[in-house]
Amino acid sequence: MPEIRFTRHCLTELAEIDAGCSPSERDTLESALALLAAEPGRRGSYPSHYDPEHPSYLFRAAPFVIHYHVADDGVVVFLNVFWQRP
Repeated sequence: MPEIRFTRHCLTELAEIDAGCSPSERDTLESALALLAAEPGRRGSYPSHYDPEHPSYLFRAAPFVIHYHVADDGVVVFLNVFWQRP
């Protein structure tokens, strides 16, 4: 399994999501995180243009948008998870 990291803010967001999401939403999120960890440049990832010196990407896995970047050492770092609640 590829090495991954989560920012403290992202861990807080994930805890809040876990407390309020359905089992199918949880499966969607876990699958998306695993896919991005294994293949961070996968189709469907778009540059966020947030910080040009440290490129980051957005990936949509409805109802979530995952914000992440790949560190210089190749580790995928998850920065934020946005949840569009129904």
